[in-house]
Amino acid sequence: MTLETKKTLRRDRVDQERANALKTIRTAIRLKHSLAADNEINDVLPRFGLRRRSSVGKLRVLDFDIENRPLSYLGQDFTTAEITSIAAGWNGSSKVYVWVLGYTCEHCGENTGSTGKEILTGFKDLYDQADMVTGHFIREHDLPIINGSLAEYGMEPLSDKLTSDTKLDFIHSKGISQSQENLSDMLELYVEGYEKYHMSNDDWREANRLTKRGVAFTKARVTSDVRQHMALRKQLVKRGLISGPKVWRAK
Repeated sequence: MTLETKKTLRRDRVDQERANALKTIRTAIRLKHSLAADNEINDVLPRFGLRRRSSVGKLRVLDFDIENRPLSYLGQDFTTAEITSIAAGWNGSSKVYVWVLGYTCEHCGENTGSTGKEILTGFKDLYDQADMVTGHFIREHDLPIINGSLAEYGMEPLSDKLTSDTKLDFIHSKGISQSQENLSDMLELYVEGYEKYHMSNDDWREANRLTKRGVAFTKARVTSDVRQHMALRKQLVKRGLISGPKVWRAK
């Protein structure tokens, strides 16, 4: 057997192993999200350079939410968006990381928040550590907006990621609102610290002007959204009201 033949056979074997790994992970993410599904995904994580978990259900899951404001008109009432805040926390931890857009006063030098690039850098660092991310409508709203913002700032785009979206992965249904707040109320998630922080139209206007008071509004809102979502997703999984995680493609 020639050296070239050996190299060809080795490449074929590697390609086949990769194909088998991909087949396994595709099968796993089609499964109903459960401990069994998490375990099956754990079996193939090392092949993709991801952290292996020592026990069932130990995927490192990042729960997150963004707030954004309209920035310019595209035509009619359609607008572009600018991220004003991102909050994120690891499942199983009470700590929530928050970045809020602000500005530095030219006269007194007071800084009311972070720059857009600082917000994206902080979030992306957590995103890259996560095996899976979760949120409400993140595959159609949050993740694409973040990716667009990264492109605008000349930063590296997000990588493909396993996602659990509590709106898009909710059971097929009709006649009920699938907003995060309504689903939380429907499931009676009346736990102190997990309620949504309500803002009036006037509050939103002040928040989008990045005043010191408005920045505080935004921080409270985005943090409450993440805390409420953590409780919501836990109940949806427990009651079998959500399908399995799906891969979000960044490109």
